[in-house]
Amino acid sequence: QNLYKAIQETLLHDTDEDQFADMFAQTIAYGLFSARCSRNSGCLVADNLTDMIPETNLFLRELLSTFFSIGGRKGRIDFDELGINDVVDMLREANMEAVLGDFGDRNPSEDPVIHFYEGFLKQYDADQKIKRGAFYTPRPVVSFIVRSVHEILREDFGLEDGLADTTTWGEFVRRNQEAEIPEGVSEDAPFVQILDPATGTGTFLVEVINLIHKTMAEKWEDHGEEDVRKLWNEYVPKHLLPRVYGFELMMAPYTIAHMKIALKLVETGYVFKSDEIIRIHLTNSLEEAKDTLPDYLEGFSPALAYEARAANSVKKDAPITVVIGNPPYSYKSANTGDWISTIIRDYYKVDGEPLGERNPKGLQDDYVKFIRFGQDRIDKAQNGILAFITNHSFLDNPTFRGMRQSLMNSFDQMYFIDLHGNAKKKEKTPEGGKDENIFDIEQGVAISILIKKTELEENIYHIDFWGKREEKYNLSLKTRLALIDKKELEPNSPFYLFQHCDERPRQEYEKGWSVKDIYKINSVGIVTGNNTLFMNYSANDLSGVIRGKFGKTDENKIKPVIAKPFDNRFVYYDHELLDRSRKAVLTNMFSDNLCMITVRQVAEGIFNHSFVSKNIVECRTMLSNKGYGYVYPLYLYEQVKNIFDKFGKTSELDKTENFTTSFREFSNQLYKTTHAPEQILDYVYAVLHSPAYRKRYAEFLKIDFPRIPFTSNQDLFSKLSDLGSQLISLHLVESEKLSNPITTFPVPGDNSVTKVGEAKKQLKNIKDGKGRLYINKTQYFDGLPQDVWNFHIGGYQVCHKWLYDR
Repeated sequence: QNLYKAIQETLLHDTDEDQFADMFAQTIAYGLFSARCSRNSGCLVADNLTDMIPETNLFLRELLSTFFSIGGRKGRIDFDELGINDVVDMLREANMEAVLGDFGDRNPSEDPVIHFYEGFLKQYDADQKIKRGAFYTPRPVVSFIVRSVHEILREDFGLEDGLADTTTWGEFVRRNQEAEIPEGVSEDAPFVQILDPATGTGTFLVEVINLIHKTMAEKWEDHGEEDVRKLWNEYVPKHLLPRVYGFELMMAPYTIAHMKIALKLVETGYVFKSDEIIRIHLTNSLEEAKDTLPDYLEGFSPALAYEARAANSVKKDAPITVVIGNPPYSYKSANTGDWISTIIRDYYKVDGEPLGERNPKGLQDDYVKFIRFGQDRIDKAQNGILAFITNHSFLDNPTFRGMRQSLMNSFDQMYFIDLHGNAKKKEKTPEGGKDENIFDIEQGVAISILIKKTELEENIYHIDFWGKREEKYNLSLKTRLALIDKKELEPNSPFYLFQHCDERPRQEYEKGWSVKDIYKINSVGIVTGNNTLFMNYSANDLSGVIRGKFGKTDENKIKPVIAKPFDNRFVYYDHELLDRSRKAVLTNMFSDNLCMITVRQVAEGIFNHSFVSKNIVECRTMLSNKGYGYVYPLYLYEQVKNIFDKFGKTSELDKTENFTTSFREFSNQLYKTTHAPEQILDYVYAVLHSPAYRKRYAEFLKIDFPRIPFTSNQDLFSKLSDLGSQLISLHLVESEKLSNPITTFPVPGDNSVTKVGEAKKQLKNIKDGKGRLYINKTQYFDGLPQDVWNFHIGGYQVCHKWLYDR
């Protein structure tokens, strides 16, 4: 209970007793494993396990000592009852030499920890793995990142030994006269100080140590083997252990990281002395260093108190110049402390103004906070490198434009290696081939290598790694940052994109009017919270469902709603019952009106996300993994006075167009006349459905609200407006052209929909580009053109989706 309280106060504020018990059990199990790693099988005895834990990990020694001394049956916990002896017996019998053999460099593509920790956690508690963002980083990618940092330190910072370099701050400043020693830092402090702030099981730091050892061994190659071993044993305590830090929040991976680093150093020929500590600290990187610790902590847990003091010292005093690793990805971040919440606010501004985002939650993702943490550390050192692999959304998502500008202000050179693999976007290689994620996750990832150095030329580069997972691994292992083909970027306002854009189309596109600036008000569609309850194909059925649930129905609240393109249903529109009724905007659709629907971003495929409706709109009318469909009413209705007649109280409504003053002034001046709101909507709709427009501006339509180019040619405006009018009439299913169907439905039956074609992309009996679409075993539409079957609006294959939902 005391340890639970201490962990809760100093580390995991949101943990509960069950989670803590799991964490404790895992740590004990891996503690036993650590003990077995340091002994041959016959020496592993439960009674003296504490003495077998290497002294490099004081916390684990204290944890086991406390655990084994807790009172209970016969004065201590019964090991048989807890299953401790089962674990000890299993470890005694294990071929540990074979297990530890894999901890070397036998397989450069794999870290053995993926089997006994990552695989375990995935099976044991997948939700906790996701919550904490615990995802193993493949060794080839780790190797690429570590080698890249090493290369930059050598070439851009002039440090001959890269990560292994022992240059002091004083020496560095004398070589770089524009540089300054950070306040409070000694001239004799080493310049290269390395921190992995989310170290997990220590994968990155093991690779750092591996590369440092290789570098020094090559430097000493003229010496004999015995001299090299002696030089290495002098180098490690003086120049390696004091410069390499790791922060970890979870006890089990913290324990494993200590074990892996100790094993790696032993493998290199290093012999630990009794008083040497590996500087992996149990702490939350995203919490500010504390000046004081809880009063009881020192007496209860000296080792945990030491961890807290040591971590605080690194946070306050260490001039970290290399921040490296794979921080957790967690959209629902549990890290909401004052310090990180304050500094992350820098990302909520762009060009000196607030972002103005309705939903900026993406900026609260843990990986964003860790980038901000790393940026802060490098800013304080005034020189250094931040090298992370993270979610790649921040490269182009408009919500992150303030973050991108902030990074540009901090760093001089930046490399963004997009590893793609975004299953949500259904990414494919430029040639149309398969593109896979290097992790077992849906979200695409990217490597960011950000450099801050006095007098360094300012450049931003973008690099793409496409293909299958193994291809990306092979490329990571074989290539160097300097040799990769890269595109130089020139990010600029308002989006500061970290992706390559064709400049000429971009300049054209940005001259257009954003739809959000054309209309006064808009909102996303309604969120019912329970479509099964509040939406139905039949008004009568919906009334019955509501009456059955709530005992009564207000028929006036049953309104037509568009759920998907061409898919009209009914909704029980009650502000008190629906999760999000969007009444300020959508009540304007109760009267004679028309609205346009589009999206802010498109995550998957090409932009085809535009539709119209005369009714309320459901939020998922458009399919986009980056947000809901936005609704733009053509007219706004305002109650101007109440009228009393024989039917009682009614309202008289005043109708005004939903265009901004600035846009209306622009339109009137451009065309020297005032076009009706319908004509302008028709023109906008025609542009949004233009194949040439969608193709030319495809990459820009993916990242923000569509921008509309307005022609100065009155005749062209009229022609496009006429086409848009026809298209709207078709999409509202009001056009006379729809009176003569192009298909037949020749077989009578019950018309039940029990299948939708043979497959989503295939028709039967295709001839001359037309085929049969079966809705059950015997009935079908005949003469259906493949172009119609494959037609998409709002991300949906319309014919398939309409039938599939039924």
